Amino acid sequence: MRHNLIGPRGRDKLLSSDLFDYGIGVAGDAPYDRAAVFVRWFLWIFVVDDLVDAGSWEHSDSLEAFARTALAARHAPELAPNTDPTLRVLAEDLWPSTARLDGGAEWLDTFAESVSSWLLAEAKLDGIRRGQRPLRRSEYLEFRRLLSGMDMAWDLLVVMTEFVSPVGDVDKLTRCASDIVSWTNDLCGIERDLSFGEPNLVTLIKDETACSWQEAVDAVHDRYRRSVQEFQAECAVPTDEATAAYRRRLCDAVATAVGWHQSSTRYLQANTGTVDVEQTAPSLFWRQFDRDPYPLYARLRDHFPVVWDESMETWLVSRYEDVRTALTELSSKPYEWQLAPVAGVTMLQLDEPEHLPNRKLVSGAFHGRTLDRWAEATERIVGLLVGRLHGKDQVDLFADFCRELPLRVMLVVFGIPETDLAKWKTWTDAITRYFGNYRQDPELLQAGLRARQAVSEYLDRHIAERRRAPGDDLLSDVCGTVADGERLTDEMIKAFCTVLIAAGTETAYKGLASLVANLLDHPDVAAAVAGDRDLARQVWVESIRKDSPVQLANRYTVEDFELAGTLIPAGATVTCLLGSANRDPSRYPLPERFDIHRGTDAADEVLDAAGPGIAFGAGRHTCLGAQLTHIEARAAMSALLDAMPRMRWADGFRPAHSGRVLRGPRRLLVTTGW
Repeated sequence: MRHNLIGPRGRDKLLSSDLFDYGIGVAGDAPYDRAAVFVRWFLWIFVVDDLVDAGSWEHSDSLEAFARTALAARHAPELAPNTDPTLRVLAEDLWPSTARLDGGAEWLDTFAESVSSWLLAEAKLDGIRRGQRPLRRSEYLEFRRLLSGMDMAWDLLVVMTEFVSPVGDVDKLTRCASDIVSWTNDLCGIERDLSFGEPNLVTLIKDETACSWQEAVDAVHDRYRRSVQEFQAECAVPTDEATAAYRRRLCDAVATAVGWHQSSTRYLQANTGTVDVEQTAPSLFWRQFDRDPYPLYARLRDHFPVVWDESMETWLVSRYEDVRTALTELSSKPYEWQLAPVAGVTMLQLDEPEHLPNRKLVSGAFHGRTLDRWAEATERIVGLLVGRLHGKDQVDLFADFCRELPLRVMLVVFGIPETDLAKWKTWTDAITRYFGNYRQDPELLQAGLRARQAVSEYLDRHIAERRRAPGDDLLSDVCGTVADGERLTDEMIKAFCTVLIAAGTETAYKGLASLVANLLDHPDVAAAVAGDRDLARQVWVESIRKDSPVQLANRYTVEDFELAGTLIPAGATVTCLLGSANRDPSRYPLPERFDIHRGTDAADEVLDAAGPGIAFGAGRHTCLGAQLTHIEARAAMSALLDAMPRMRWADGFRPAHSGRVLRGPRRLLVTTGW
């Protein structure tokens, strides 16, 4: 935490997990100061591994550059940028403390080479995941040893008790030890590796020999047993006391590592004893949820409708009826850590009886004049943005239109000067990244908190002005609203503005981007809307159902709660997978199809807070801004179809949707047809 490598929740999660015990167990009975160095390296490795899994580097070449800087920081700490805590902790802590272990220059060079080899193996893995670098089984054996990172652990074991270097040759012994851990990992993590699309010895054997899954698993079991036998044979060879002591430490470390992997719930076998790679529930931690979550949603709905996600420490709920029940009946306490630090206390985190009075205070501002203002501002800004596209052969409708429209409208309606647009873009980006920061990246946490402070200071001045001299804008309305003799406090107003402007803007522009993509993918629908603007509502509703801009929402169990036959204990976080519920075939037949005629009441049910749709939530926390997004969507469709009736995707371009929490395409390259 001192280096902002993990945040407070990450620290709490780490201390309560078996990962910390794993590191301590491998360090063995070493003195505290030496064990502390080992454990810090151990945790740094897992943090970097998590960042690679999350796709934190733009491409594998960037990760290779990171590896070079990590090694260079050993001798030149000034090369580690202050903006990267993973490098800063190396330069300021890990390399200096490792040098103080008195292992000698030769040992330190060997250890640094092991660090470099591991980082380059991670870069190679990143390239494999991106489809850039295929891997053959003949290459895999050495690659797996390096990727395990165990060479670093075996190097550090040399100096754990005191620096008494093994006299005998231990290379074969450590190679066998790395193989034992590697094959255990491949056997235990086969289903996870399949979902990540990363190499695994089981899958490579199956693919190259065309054998069954069971035969491939048996082959890896055989390789594991041979490695164990070789390891035991090496340990039995007479040697000097220093080497014998190292062997004992190595045996204990291998046993700890194997035990940890075998206790993981990532891989399960069916009761028949045969291999069933569908037996492990998907985890939100998996990168595939960012690329394409829908196959994983289907597996969750079919086999794990309510399931504990160990990696993310939450219960996943995926079927439509169950999601609706959880949204409606459970507490919204998770917003206390997910949103409150960057927005303050909002209605989103209040339960009854506090929630209803505060909702009444605000909801009155979302009728009548507010809707008129929204429509007027939307028409004006849509016209402005479409006018800027005129005459261009090719445009990016995401950057030039969808990304701009919601925030500009929001500022106009609130009475905030449009000259401050750039500031608000920066602030809203930082706040929404904080909101979606499930991995608790400390840099994103700090950026979000800085944005919250800047927004608070900015709004203090504007709220004071509205209280003195109200204007014709939404901020004045909220400042002056009275319900049951009560007014909103300044802090509640700032929280309301922050959530609506930041989270509301992000949700709206991702929804608009998906809407444009669906229209371009279905020219028949675009033609129908161009001829009958009354279809706009149905098109918008079907778009946010099929491609939900908000993929999930969290709830909390105040007491034990039974859902779909599963008992969720009190004090648990429950993640409602809206993106999955909106593609539940039991609710929406052929859910992957873009069908604007699903039912005569479909549009009303999604946009009506009292209806059964969940695109905007359900229960007491249904989004107040549902009608506002429809106003923007209708105006956007009309203007784009009028201005560019022949628009189509640019040659060779297809939009790519991404995002675990808030999802949508980030580029929309279009040939305008002008």
